[in-house]
Amino acid sequence: MAGVYAEFGNYSQASEAREEAIGFLERLIEEFPEEPSYRSELADCWTWVCWRPERQDIEGCTKALLILEELVADFPAVPEYVQQLANTHTSLAYGLSGIDELEEAEAHCRESLVILEKLYADFPDVPKDSYFPDSHFQLGRLLLKTGELEEAEEHLRQSLELREQLLAEKPESAGWRGLLARVKHEIGNLLARQGKVEEAAKEYREAIALYEKVVEQYPSWAESRRQLGHFLLSLSALLRDRGRVQEAEDTLREAVFHWEKLATEHPDVSHYLVYWAASLVLLGETLSRTNQLEEALESYQKAVIVNESLVADYPDVAEYRENLAQIYRGLGGVLEKMGRVDEAKETYREAEEIENEQMAEKTED
Repeated sequence: MAGVYAEFGNYSQASEAREEAIGFLERLIEEFPEEPSYRSELADCWTWVCWRPERQDIEGCTKALLILEELVADFPAVPEYVQQLANTHTSLAYGLSGIDELEEAEAHCRESLVILEKLYADFPDVPKDSYFPDSHFQLGRLLLKTGELEEAEEHLRQSLELREQLLAEKPESAGWRGLLARVKHEIGNLLARQGKVEEAAKEYREAIALYEKVVEQYPSWAESRRQLGHFLLSLSALLRDRGRVQEAEDTLREAVFHWEKLATEHPDVSHYLVYWAASLVLLGETLSRTNQLEEALESYQKAVIVNESLVADYPDVAEYRENLAQIYRGLGGVLEKMGRVDEAKETYREAEEIENEQMAEKTED
């Protein structure tokens, strides 16, 4: 049930269901300590929390790692437990990268690959399915973050090859299609860093096309639409930076559509609201560049409304107030460009007031 809720974007209900599962499994382990499958399932529950888009639970994933290390020590000849241990290292790496603990994250990724390579040597009949390409993918992402582009490309290309093989074996699998899209998107990021604009745009477009098929096949899968929204923003940024404003505008309109749908269907997920506001701001900036000022104004005004709701619902999150100040400044710029100087001044004052409040809070801290 937790997995189903998560796919549909109902993360609070997913968390509640997962907590219930954890409670039941802990009782089962206490009553039947000789049954290893209960420990394996409990570790799976804890691992899951590291992949949530709105926050990463490092403590939960660490608990899973300890459970699985004991399980593998007790049952070294069970390949499934070894695979699960490797996957948990990868999951923990993902969570750690989300809080910028990149060195530790990289160590977990490399450990995952070591475990899997030994497993495939010891058990040659075990298929190299999702775990191996995931480990290569996460390590490639991390190395890209730390600027080690050559090795990053090696791991991403390895992941790509494995993912393409898996999709070829099951061409109707939406899950395999989505995972391949994620690798292509990351290769696009790599190529963009290398200045290979056309090649990067091609990878982004292929990743988008793959996820569009997933969204078309399963329109209620919030997670797929979220990934598609991110991919569209990546492509639009690449196009904008290269002066291809019209293409960027078209891409941003698509991104706004997907983030708006997610945010309106799941207003309790702050992540969706943040990116809806961000995509509206980017669209507003792009429209302003081409002097489509009325539309730019409308886009900024919508972004203000969305971000004000975030500030109201999460008053302790400084980032949301900082974002709101930036949106006011962008809105002021459009108003000034339209000749509505008094309104622009008032908007700039709103931004300045928020920034002064933020500065005062930081001084107090």
